[in-house]
Amino acid sequence: PYDKSTMKDLEQAINQADLGLSVASDSEGLRVIFPILTTERRTQYVKIAKDKYEEAKIKIKLAREKSKREIEDESKSGGISEDVKLRSLEDLQKIVDKASAECEAMLSNKERELMGDN
Repeated sequence: PYDKSTMKDLEQAINQADLGLSVASDSEGLRVIFPILTTERRTQYVKIAKDKYEEAKIKIKLAREKSKREIEDESKSGGISEDVKLRSLEDLQKIVDKASAECEAMLSNKERELMGDN
């Protein structure tokens, strides 16, 4: 690390992350030793990636609902017309579909990468 006073904190954070990494510190810095990727470990990483994908899907849905509520509230208050509301909701759904497809593609790529199917 650039700031040597943070070395202990970095080492502790890496150990607490429970990533299966070994950390050795010396006067020059930190050495992070990555274990050999076994099939079991690769499967664990795929599971982590799938969990992150599910979290992303939930966040996308929550953002969609929040935006949808804002559009509907604006329509109810007379700030936008019914046509603008419908067009906005359609655009919102297109954005959500695109984001979902991108997340799914990232998961698929990461899964292939982790399992060595490149």
